[in-house]
Amino acid sequence: MARFGKISYVLWLAFAYCGFFDTEVSYAQVPADLAWHKVQPSARSQILELLSVQTRANYERIETLQASYSVHHEDYLSRDFVKEAFGARLPKDSSPALIREIEVNQKVAIDMESGRVFRERETKRFRLLTTTSRKPVIMPGVGDADDGRSIVTSEDYTFFNPKQPPATSVVAGDNPKAQNKRMAHRLAPEKARGREYSGLLDPRTFYRCASNQKSWEELQMYLSTLKGEKGADQQQKVQKLEIDEAEQAGSIWYRLRLPITSPDGKFTTWTSVWSPLAGYNPVSLIFSKGENAGGPITKSISWEWKQVDGIFFPAVIHEVWHPDGLPDNVDTLNEVITLKECSLNSPLPSNQFSYGALGLKTGDLILDDMESTVFIVNDAGIPVRLAGYNEEYVAPALARRTKFGWLLAVNAAGIAIALLVVVLIRRRRRKSIPT
Repeated sequence: MARFGKISYVLWLAFAYCGFFDTEVSYAQVPADLAWHKVQPSARSQILELLSVQTRANYERIETLQASYSVHHEDYLSRDFVKEAFGARLPKDSSPALIREIEVNQKVAIDMESGRVFRERETKRFRLLTTTSRKPVIMPGVGDADDGRSIVTSEDYTFFNPKQPPATSVVAGDNPKAQNKRMAHRLAPEKARGREYSGLLDPRTFYRCASNQKSWEELQMYLSTLKGEKGADQQQKVQKLEIDEAEQAGSIWYRLRLPITSPDGKFTTWTSVWSPLAGYNPVSLIFSKGENAGGPITKSISWEWKQVDGIFFPAVIHEVWHPDGLPDNVDTLNEVITLKECSLNSPLPSNQFSYGALGLKTGDLILDDMESTVFIVNDAGIPVRLAGYNEEYVAPALARRTKFGWLLAVNAAGIAIALLVVVLIRRRRRKSIPT
């Protein structure tokens, strides 16, 4: 079954906030005894530049990346969604809303210069639970569909699940070589970007903070806006940015706060903390209601960092979306991503981004949506064209007979034309002989 709902964010603490877990809300890596002092507005640009330079320089030292992760994912499925997705299949003793729990292992390899990404995902556990007692809800045919291996390049996105049983695709028609086969799928790369926050884990996104930009890009945006480069209106909004600093053990911590107005006129305050112990990368981000800090928290992210060959790399990421109102009025998402192994700037295998790395073997198919063509892997491991999508299959023997008949027809026509030419020549000669 296809993944359902917006399973897109890194969360762990949301259900503690809702009362689903006993875990206490904790924002890791930020000492509780930091004594914050507000910096003067004139110093904001210098601090933003410092944080931007430090975080960018750290990230740009990564050339290749190989890592494995364990992921604990829970997301809340509202009663409306459950009703639409499962309908009458939902057991009568189930709660109307559900919690989905997924535990997976993932491997990732990235060539940073080319942007090519290899991923391998294996689900270790999938359960649907009631929101009341966390009792498992059993429904046949419901599971996680994101397992398998995938490769994303600037040209395409190819994925393959070697555990899926062989099948016959409707686009392959009645071609006997396409019957009961394992199948990979090739799509446009844009299809992968749409799944970045679901099954396609991407460690590069861990270097983001409050937006889809990298942390230093966001800081540079603040900096240029403060200078008036984005217009007077934007400059006025960013003038509300407050920066605090705190010293501990000879190192300076920084805290940024910025109230943002939504289209409906409501305020959300972003509060981020940047640690000298993590190369001045962010270690905490809190979204709270209201124009001032201290309001109800709606979202939170925390990072734990480790050094790998002198480069700061995220080791644990928690992201939390807290529901507003009754639990079943929102889709709350929850995930913990924990780094297990990591190698930076080591040579990648030569076939890391090939079809062989996906596990394709002789006779396997590739359904290419970009070319509307079915390819089959030959004995050399090379995909060759088998047929176009929904192309009518013509048996080889019939094809040979058709070809032979066509050749006979062509030859017969050629003979007829030759005879006609001979007849015409003879008639012309007869007319030219004097009587």
